[in-house]
Amino acid sequence: MLLVDKDGSGAIDRFEFMSLLADILCTRNLEEEMAKVFRCYDNDDDGEISSKNIYESGDLLEMEYELHEKNVEMMI
Repeated sequence: MLLVDKDGSGAIDRFEFMSLLADILCTRNLEEEMAKVFRCYDNDDDGEISSKNIYESGDLLEMEYELHEKNVEMMI
């Protein structure tokens, strides 16, 4: 708590919270994280995300009811 609660108030204020998030984000490899997310959708590992991939991912995420043809077309 002392590492985040810089003023020792016993609570984390907005500025302390933002500072914590900035520190966390600076240590992450965003390109690697985006590649992992891409691979989740590219479930046939062909290097592309197709509408079929999106439908299949929707099933896994239990979002199949939100994935209508028009929504998928907009995503692609």
